[in-house]
Amino acid sequence: FGGLLSTDAGAQTGPPKSAAMAEQLAILRTEINDLDASLRTRRNLAATQLRGLQMRASEHKLAEDAERIKVQALAAEVAALEASIASRIKRSESLRGAVRKAIARLRTVVANGLPFKQDQRLAALRKIGRDLESGRADAVSAAARVWRFVQDEQRLAATVEQADVSLVLSGDNAPTLTRVVRVGTVAMFVYAGSDRWGHVVRDSNGAFRYADIHNRAQRSEIKRLF
Repeated sequence: FGGLLSTDAGAQTGPPKSAAMAEQLAILRTEINDLDASLRTRRNLAATQLRGLQMRASEHKLAEDAERIKVQALAAEVAALEASIASRIKRSESLRGAVRKAIARLRTVVANGLPFKQDQRLAALRKIGRDLESGRADAVSAAARVWRFVQDEQRLAATVEQADVSLVLSGDNAPTLTRVVRVGTVAMFVYAGSDRWGHVVRDSNGAFRYADIHNRAQRSEIKRLF
């Protein structure tokens, strides 16, 4: 009878404990579900963030590649420009040398030629040379000026004109302003005033000099030429 009582008492306390445990189990399951949902949410967020980072990394990689291509292209342009500049400098130096030689030859020609405005012509050549050496004129512009000078010399050789020219006359030490008729760069016929007539021609040594003309027929021809 006593054992029966114990069994009944245990049966009476069983159901309330089971209900409490079930309730706790339900609470735990809810918490687990909440934690699981939170974990899934965090995983999804992390995955989304990771994909965003990967996209940004890809974008940065593309941008980096694009910049690298730009740098390579610029480097190629710089190399080509440097090569072009070096070539131009070489050509410029070659042209400078040619201009110097041309000026030297022209100065010799003018100095040994007909004494017609020699000071002005030689001064023009000296100025081209000074401007070239000082940098006020580059090789190209200096060459163009030399060419214009040559063209002026060609016109000088092909024309006949009257002009006033200072000449050292026979027997004089100082120059005298005279009226001349220049025939190309071959000769000049001179009127020195006071019925003094002469000409400037090459002598046997190849140098130009003034000489008076006393022959009446020749003087008459020169007067008619004037």
